[in-house]
Amino acid sequence: MILLPTTSVAVRRPSGQGDPYEADTRQLIVPCTPAHISGPSGTSLDSGGAQEIVDAELFVSECPRLTKLDQVTDLGTGDVWEVVWTRTRQGLGLDHQVAGLRAVSGAANG
Repeated sequence: MILLPTTSVAVRRPSGQGDPYEADTRQLIVPCTPAHISGPSGTSLDSGGAQEIVDAELFVSECPRLTKLDQVTDLGTGDVWEVVWTRTRQGLGLDHQVAGLRAVSGAANG
């Protein structure tokens, strides 16, 4: 349980079937759950391309347990994030997960 959810998220996970180099084969495992996404921070790489990397943290209930292959969509903004790490926090009835999120757009050519 998180104290103050500020948004809701949907979680998709790779199905484990199909070619990983073809179309997205992720299946929806959580259609909507309360969450909080921290203020994002990031970097921009303009030399040789126009790549933007943004990092944030997700605070969400413990179930289901997230993995670093999951994709999270903020249902309030439509932003799509990749999970890069997860940790479980327990205590005082406020058990929840914290996950590192990353969104990459553009490309670095070079």
